[in-house]
Amino acid sequence: MNGRFEQRAANLESEFGRALDAHRRGALAEAETGYRRVLEFEPTHIDALGNLGVALQNQGRSAEAVACYRTAIGRAPGLAALWTNLGSALREADLLDDARDALLRATEVDPGSATAHLNLGNVLRAQGNAAAALGAFECAESCQPGDAAVVASQGLALKDMGSFGEAITAFRRALTIAPANAEIQYNLGNTLCLAGDLDGAAAALGEAVRLNPAHVAAWCNVGVVEREAGELDAAVAAFDAAISINPDCANAHWNRAIALLLAGRWQEGFRAYTSRWAATGTKSYAPDAPSWDGAPLNGRRIVLWAEQGLGDAIQFARYVPLVAARGGRVTVMVHAPLMRLFESLAGVEAVLPLDAERVANDWSGPACDFQVALMDLPAIFGTTPETVPDAPYLSAPGTAEGALAGALDVLPKDVRRVGIVWAGNPDHANDFNRSLPAHFVAELGKLPGVGLISFQKGKHTVTAASALPLVADLAPHLDDFSATAAAIEAMDLVITVDTALAHLAGALGKPTWLLLPHAPDWRWLLNRDDSPWYPTMRLYRQATPGDWSTVIGRVVDDLLI
Repeated sequence: MNGRFEQRAANLESEFGRALDAHRRGALAEAETGYRRVLEFEPTHIDALGNLGVALQNQGRSAEAVACYRTAIGRAPGLAALWTNLGSALREADLLDDARDALLRATEVDPGSATAHLNLGNVLRAQGNAAAALGAFECAESCQPGDAAVVASQGLALKDMGSFGEAITAFRRALTIAPANAEIQYNLGNTLCLAGDLDGAAAALGEAVRLNPAHVAAWCNVGVVEREAGELDAAVAAFDAAISINPDCANAHWNRAIALLLAGRWQEGFRAYTSRWAATGTKSYAPDAPSWDGAPLNGRRIVLWAEQGLGDAIQFARYVPLVAARGGRVTVMVHAPLMRLFESLAGVEAVLPLDAERVANDWSGPACDFQVALMDLPAIFGTTPETVPDAPYLSAPGTAEGALAGALDVLPKDVRRVGIVWAGNPDHANDFNRSLPAHFVAELGKLPGVGLISFQKGKHTVTAASALPLVADLAPHLDDFSATAAAIEAMDLVITVDTALAHLAGALGKPTWLLLPHAPDWRWLLNRDDSPWYPTMRLYRQATPGDWSTVIGRVVDDLLI
């Protein structure tokens, strides 16, 4: 009996050894078969159970791996590696809460497991809890000092927290351990870009693609940095490199389109701009109708719909009369605060909110024969910087009414009425670059003969109420863009950062001074102080990143003329 038992045990271990060898060679299906054969004879073989889970996970079968790990844990709950692997598989299945709990258990079973702490930090970071993730990564480093992946993970958590300087230090420390690691160079470059060090970012990202020429994301970010630096030919070349590696990389195509638009190559750029659908999501508001290609409409119904922000909708509303001129019966679907304002557009039959039903109750026949996004119209009309449809094209609906009229009545008659907006939506990805520190606004309010009237909305209005030398604060009265348009009409001048108000003032034909960061949005082009979109607009650009002082100095000089 003992001999047969010993032979069986030897056979099992031999079978397990062959499965383990296959696993090490990357023959995952063969390894899986071997582990299952072992488990047929010995269901409690913990190593076979655990390794089967790894083999399943490595084949992308996370749900099966989770079940396998749970079975193994039921038999050996004191093995931290099983809890760690379970957490990893749950994370791959996007079950982040369960993954966190499993990894917390792994760190309780073995507080000295660097892998458990590292994986826990990755899950916490994926949940948006960067501070807790940093603590887990620091525990991992205390368990395993000198590990480049652990130090680099600390850098990622610090970047998420906005502590760019500390993150850069962490990435540089990781590179002293692993200088040939392309991913660490990539993350260093991204963080340097966020910190405004474009030269440093270009160097780090360039090193990342040198170390790994197939790193598509690094090539894309090389392009972004070159674009931010105004090196548009180099930016397009970098995006082309990314596309040559992965022709389906939507992010590369979209960013390439933006570089072309910023360079003024609008016909090519607007054609490429359709790549934004793949990069940013689906056409969530598009009616169920064919896309219009610019052909004569001959009385057929067409819906034009706004896909992005309020400012984008205002800018591209100029195309509505052109669509009507092609014989279209035009309905516009737009954000609710813009509806009344858009009723002033020439050629529009109806304006609907974006969240309205696709077919209005009083329409006969289909909702529309064609549909198109407003921002696809420049490509359809072959727009170049020389052929932009004229502005103004919007008008304030009636005159200022009610509370707004009373607010305007208090404005002094003997000063230049200057409407001011110094900050954009704080949730905008580029808001930290495009918004103006409020103390610069105070300099403008001290000028003789200048009366600052705040149009500032959102959390920044508290500044207007407390510290700034304002003649009036109109924000409480601006409940939609028709009221804002009426207030703009009462101004002599509008000074604003890159927000929807800039587009509204330009679309109304009001003299507008636009304050731009060093790396502007594509629509403002480069190296010019005027805009083909708005003839009454003057552009004030930062000479170097973050240099608002020089911009405000020029504005002050021009206000004093």
